Amino acid sequence: PGGLSHSIVSCFAEDSKGNLWIGTEGGGVNYWDRENDRYIYYTQENNSGVHSNMIKKLHYGDDGRLYISSFNGGMQVYDSERNAFVDIVSGGTSHLSLSVYDFVKEGRSGYWLSDPDSPLAFWNLKNGKVENVQLKYAGREVRPKIEAMFRNADGCLSLVTSQGLYELDPSGKIIDRRYLSDVPYAKNDLSCYC
Repeated sequence: PGGLSHSIVSCFAEDSKGNLWIGTEGGGVNYWDRENDRYIYYTQENNSGVHSNMIKKLHYGDDGRLYISSFNGGMQVYDSERNAFVDIVSGGTSHLSLSVYDFVKEGRSGYWLSDPDSPLAFWNLKNGKVENVQLKYAGREVRPKIEAMFRNADGCLSLVTSQGLYELDPSGKIIDRRYLSDVPYAKNDLSCYC
């Protein structure tokens, strides 16, 4: 009682005061005020702006704001003045049915979006469109299950997938693949990174 709104935790982020934002798989976003040991809940049901209770990623951006992504809820950002989550695309554009498990910002142009059950997508902030990115490697189209993404030291986008690790340049072209050949499938089925 008085703790998390749901027991399955999918992600978390710590703010500058040491408080935790906790994403759950069914209970929305929980904010744990550690100093006062109290929780605030942001869910679909309490009009806090959260579009889905299945939170996939919480991340503080370069601008110091908290971004979230969710299953069938797209991407949102926390508005501290309104104490609510709002869509990050201006002009009322909404992607409520869009599932986003992971996201990585691409400069000022947009965000790379992943969902293991869908192709890699790019959210173009200039025109507001989300478009699937066709990936080709060695002349053939590939559709790996993307479990996670990160920007590597060279500035390339790395995709952690069911078919090894792919590296893309900023335009979305595959430039390298790390893969163990002649081994069981599971050896290349990657799910996370550190």
